[in-house]
Amino acid sequence: MPKPKEDPQDVLIVQNIDLNCDDVDTEEGWSHKDYYQVKWGGNPIRIKPGETRRLPRYVAEHFAKHLANHILMKMEKETGKQFLVNNPIERPKVLKQIIIGVDQYFLDQEIAEQTEGEKVAAEIEKLNEPEEKALDVGAVPNPAIGELKEEPKTPEIPEEKPSKEKTSIWDPKLPDPSINELRHACKLQGIEFTLKDNKETLIQKLKSF
Repeated sequence: MPKPKEDPQDVLIVQNIDLNCDDVDTEEGWSHKDYYQVKWGGNPIRIKPGETRRLPRYVAEHFAKHLANHILMKMEKETGKQFLVNNPIERPKVLKQIIIGVDQYFLDQEIAEQTEGEKVAAEIEKLNEPEEKALDVGAVPNPAIGELKEEPKTPEIPEEKPSKEKTSIWDPKLPDPSINELRHACKLQGIEFTLKDNKETLIQKLKSF
C-alpha cells in the first residue's frame, strides 16, 4: 500500500526528549525541568520532559526544529564536538526521537482507498443527511442541456398563392421572392422577423441563417 501524501494537517506524535535539563529560558524564564516550550502564533506549545503530545504536522515540525537545536547544542557543549546542529547524521537522528510517529493522516486512509464512484456516493449521502437543511437558491442550470431558447414568435402572415415565376435570393439573374414569400421562408426556418421588416432585411436574415 503506498504511503499517504503528507499534509500540514496530519497529526504527529511528538515527544520531549529533553530530560534532566537544568536550563532556564533566558527570555521568559521557564524551566526545562517543567516543560519545553515553543510559540505558534503567539500561543505557547508545551510538553513536559518524557511526555508526548499529538500536534498538527506544521506545529509538530516547528516544535521539533527548536527542540532539536537545543538538544544538539547541549551535545556540542558536553562532547566538545562542533557543528552538530546541522550535522547530516546527528540532526535526523534527534528529530526521529522527537517526532516518533504519525497518529493520523489528514486524508483518512479509508477515504483514500475509495474509488471515485464510492467517493461520489459518500458525498451524496452526506449532502442528503436528514439534519442538513437545503437552501433554496432557485433553479440550477444543467450544463449537459446546453443553452435553450424559446421558439421564436412570428407574426401571422396572410396566405398567398405561390408565384409561378421562378424567384431566388441567391441567383442575381432571377427576381427576388415577394415579401410574403420571404416571410413564409423565415417562418419555416424559425427566423425572427416583424411585419416592419422590408424585403432587403428579410433577404439578409435568410442569407445569414
